[in-house]
Amino acid sequence: MHSENRPTFFTETGQPIRAAGILCYVNHKYFNKDKTKDTSKDDKKIWLLRKQDESFSDTGGKTDIVDQSIIDTAIRETVEETNGHLFSLHHTFEECTKTLIREFKIQKPAPIYVENCKYILFPLKLRYKNKFLSLKRFGDKEIHDDMKHSYQWIDHIPQNIHPRLKSIKKQLL
Repeated sequence: MHSENRPTFFTETGQPIRAAGILCYVNHKYFNKDKTKDTSKDDKKIWLLRKQDESFSDTGGKTDIVDQSIIDTAIRETVEETNGHLFSLHHTFEECTKTLIREFKIQKPAPIYVENCKYILFPLKLRYKNKFLSLKRFGDKEIHDDMKHSYQWIDHIPQNIHPRLKSIKKQLL
């Protein structure tokens, strides 16, 4: 695809957006021995990170001529990079897309703009049960681009995070 064919979207304040992604997480809740919620501790975010070329990142990428909005870009890229299996090994690309569209409508995730790369990141909360699904469902490579990858649940932002996420690390914590 030629870059001049790629759409440029804009934030509400007019900043250009040329790429987008989704960073999925679950909230880990702490409980007491009697199984009541421990209110002395805040919920902890556990991130679903994609590892590629020894670096951890969200799922995302460049806008494409087929995208009508930047949310379309984030969803399309996430579906491609998870091989459509974000929610279930048995989902097709279409089912994964529909589920993400529904979750975006329900959650309305607050976008984080990464100025140095004209990137919008959408943190998206998954149901806690998703943390217990096998990560093997993603396969060892992205089918769409034939790129090796793996996924891990991580309860902190690692040192070898993708450069585009380093500048917004504080916003993720």
